[in-house]
Amino acid sequence: MPDNIQILHDDHRSFARTLRLMSRSVQTLQNDGDPDYSIMHDLMYYMTHYPDLVHHAREDLIFRRLAQHDPSLTDVVEQQLAEHAEIITRGTALLEALKQVLAGEMIGRDTLEAAAKAYLDLQLTHMQREEANLLPMAKALLSKEDWAEIDNTLAHTPDPLFSDTIDQQYRHLVSQIKAAGG
Repeated sequence: MPDNIQILHDDHRSFARTLRLMSRSVQTLQNDGDPDYSIMHDLMYYMTHYPDLVHHAREDLIFRRLAQHDPSLTDVVEQQLAEHAEIITRGTALLEALKQVLAGEMIGRDTLEAAAKAYLDLQLTHMQREEANLLPMAKALLSKEDWAEIDNTLAHTPDPLFSDTIDQQYRHLVSQIKAAGG
């Protein structure tokens, strides 16, 4: 049985590395420079696939189970689940804007910068809240049976960017993250 909490901690560390590179791109935009839009696109493609589709699904199961054990956490859990949906919406919109930029369509720099900054701010605040509050509570309150049921519901899917076997489509992105000190 995988250690779900450790997987989520590891994922958050990996996402933070990815988001640091995105933040540098946003800073380049703010300084009227031209970031590597292709790298920004690849970062958002990754963020809208593994974190949004795999990582958040695991957290949703864990957090719902947590609220079942402690109903006083229902509002906090519902807020996190709503933020997952908002992160997906913002991430998808940012990815689409980056696709438009790469296709040569005109997107205002201010619009792109604002979308990227809003996404980054929400994602980072969201992860910090999970790390500080919900993950420690889940570790303390959920039983072996809870974890087994979670594992039976969702198979472990390795992170395609940061696992031992990096997907081919992400190899260039990994080198960019490492080159940026991430």
